[in-house]
Amino acid sequence: MHNDVVEENSKLPVGTLLSGRYEITGDLGEGGFAVVYRGRDVEIEREIAIKVLNLSNFKQDLAAYENVLARFRREARTSARIQHPNAVTIYDFGETEQGSPCIVMELLHGHDLEVELATAGALGIERALKLFIPTLEALGKAHTMGIVHKDLKPSNLFIADAGTNQERMVILDFGVARINTGDDSAKLTTAGQVLGTPQYMAPEYIESQLATPALDVYQMGLIIAEAISGKTLVDEENMVTCLIKHTTGNFEVPVEVVNSPLGPVIATSLSKDHTERFDDGQVFRQALIDLNILNTVTMEAINHPPQALVSNVNPNGHTEVVDWSPPSGQNTVPPQAQVPAPTQKGSWLMRLGIGAGVLTGVAVMVGLMMMMVFMLLIFAVAC
Repeated sequence: MHNDVVEENSKLPVGTLLSGRYEITGDLGEGGFAVVYRGRDVEIEREIAIKVLNLSNFKQDLAAYENVLARFRREARTSARIQHPNAVTIYDFGETEQGSPCIVMELLHGHDLEVELATAGALGIERALKLFIPTLEALGKAHTMGIVHKDLKPSNLFIADAGTNQERMVILDFGVARINTGDDSAKLTTAGQVLGTPQYMAPEYIESQLATPALDVYQMGLIIAEAISGKTLVDEENMVTCLIKHTTGNFEVPVEVVNSPLGPVIATSLSKDHTERFDDGQVFRQALIDLNILNTVTMEAINHPPQALVSNVNPNGHTEVVDWSPPSGQNTVPPQAQVPAPTQKGSWLMRLGIGAGVLTGVAVMVGLMMMMVFMLLIFAVAC
């Protein structure tokens, strides 16, 4: 990192090489918090996404910058350990030449839940459960590791391969949101700014900045209700109005959600008192499973999905992934269901059996012919 004043982020041009390995190949998106680029790992020829954080708020406070950078490294390292198909995979992290932190992660193909709801409408209960049950498992795994996302919303839930049999929901920005917690020197926002998204803030965080797994449970409850109804529960443009609705519980859950089998589960996840919600993502997930809405085959596929499995970590510390999913069109019938080919021994026995049968038939025919000749000779002598 340079020791001079951190300059405000500017777009990195195509062809820029970060850490001598990650090449910028295009833009994927931009927000107030970060710029996301399409990239390529030139060493192993893999497409990647590169998120560069915007730290322009620290251009006059290098001490605060060092604190944020140390926290960023710690959180990125923790997030990289999650290793779940429904949490974005982090490959590496570092800094640009300008000193801005960046995260190298898997490149996903598809779009986020916000886009899906805006273009295709509500998901429907069955599809929603297929997407959210494994996603809550990933969230629960993060919770057991002490990670609270804090900023779950439809735009942070990405539907990879949307509309296909392989579609999956992936949680984005694990670890990045946590940078906003802790002491004042480690915040990525200036004094007076609200952390998070007002439409999805939990009451206890608004009132006392309490961030526990129950905060994520609340946000997921809001999102699931929105996904199956197509309606945002707290949808005020005015930030203060949003915060008041959360802290007072003065918002309506769509009637189609209340009257659905999910109604009681969603109600528990949205309890104003965080101690009355599900303890974490895993408990929330189990509550959805216990509804027994999805059939056994679907639940088996959810619990044991074909997915990329961690194979090893290379000498440079980068995790390599091996995808054991069968190629498209390949026969996936379980081995025990396939008829085994005859063994070599069985094949020879079959041939011997056939040969013996043929010889026996020939012997019988020869015997009959000899008997007929013998009888004709006797008849001739007698005459």
